[in-house]
Amino acid sequence: MKTKKNERVNEFKKTMRENSDEQLITIVTTERKSYKPEAIEAAEAEISNRNIKIDTSKFIETKEEVKAEIKQLKLTPLRKVFNDKYGELSESEIQKELLFSQRITIEKLEKIRINTSNLVWFLIVIPIILGILFAILN
Repeated sequence: MKTKKNERVNEFKKTMRENSDEQLITIVTTERKSYKPEAIEAAEAEISNRNIKIDTSKFIETKEEVKAEIKQLKLTPLRKVFNDKYGELSESEIQKELLFSQRITIEKLEKIRINTSNLVWFLIVIPIILGILFAILN
């Protein structure tokens, strides 16, 4: 097993030696999440061997900021209002909000059930009873 891992690491090192400086910087910054940890290590080792000086944290932060901005642009106005209202809530506060929302939904459904029951009585049962009484009295 160790032999296979060593072979992979050596293969990554060989591949990284063939990449340009720009490609190595891209691998360890903007495309970091697309690579296996061994590949990143090999790229970082090659950058070190070539004495290339970069601050990868700034690239990663910038990429994350751009992703957040793009995500924000895709939000509908309703979603923005929702995020503003609930974005800062803790886990327990979110659970309380969900419970409250569920309780309101249950109450609304109960009102609908009662109204439906009343409609059935007024539109179906009462006319049948009146029809039977009318038939008996005639």
